[in-house]
Amino acid sequence: MPYPFLEEEKHKHVTNKLARSVLKKVAKETNLSYHQVIMDFRKGDIEITTAFWCILNEENPKNFNRVDYCSGCNSFTLYHEEEAN
Repeated sequence: MPYPFLEEEKHKHVTNKLARSVLKKVAKETNLSYHQVIMDFRKGDIEITTAFWCILNEENPKNFNRVDYCSGCNSFTLYHEEEAN
């Protein structure tokens, strides 16, 4: 079952601030600019993405397992989806 957001709540991007905070930490750890980290993350760079999930899971264990980017809002939304059995 997806993270319990209604469609209109999802579009408010209530977890954008958290996602961006983690990306800033990734930028600091990798000595890359924040802008470059965001661009690489959006492109699916494996090192940036791995660093993102490591930091996020360290700070928020098992709370999230999916991220979406809304290009219209320039915002991220984090979710938790249950694994299908």
